[in-house]
Amino acid sequence: MKLTPDFALNCRAVLLGDELINLPELVAENTRSIAENSRLIKELIASQETIIGRLGHVEADVADLKEDNKIIKADVADLKGSRLESSWRNWGGKFRRIDIVRSVFDPMSNNDLFNLIIEAEEGGSITKDEGKDLESIDIIFPVVFKDKSKGYLVVEVSVN
Repeated sequence: MKLTPDFALNCRAVLLGDELINLPELVAENTRSIAENSRLIKELIASQETIIGRLGHVEADVADLKEDNKIIKADVADLKGSRLESSWRNWGGKFRRIDIVRSVFDPMSNNDLFNLIIEAEEGGSITKDEGKDLESIDIIFPVVFKDKSKGYLVVEVSVN
């Protein structure tokens, strides 16, 4: 019997089956898929590294913005407080619930307050620490009460 190429192919197909005959093509296809996956994984890693680098910059920018926001909040609170203190200093209203005879008055100047504090410290009416506390008071109004005694109305102005 003479072996023809067709006979050899038929025997090969019968003996090996389609899966083994197609194995070299499947291995080549898998090799291409592995190479493609490897390339994609490398691209993904590079993209992740870029994102991580950018995230570091974003985190630094956010920290800067938070610090700037704290400064702005403090500045706005100072402005509000200054505006309110100014309003109170120019206020000519009446304190009806306090027995004050002279109810329209001017606040003490800082120099007058400073001199009053020194006088009170030297006279022993207040301690040095109490004098320091008085220096931080926003506004002090000198008043005359109904019994003709003199005193001071202390006003602390603040903004919440």
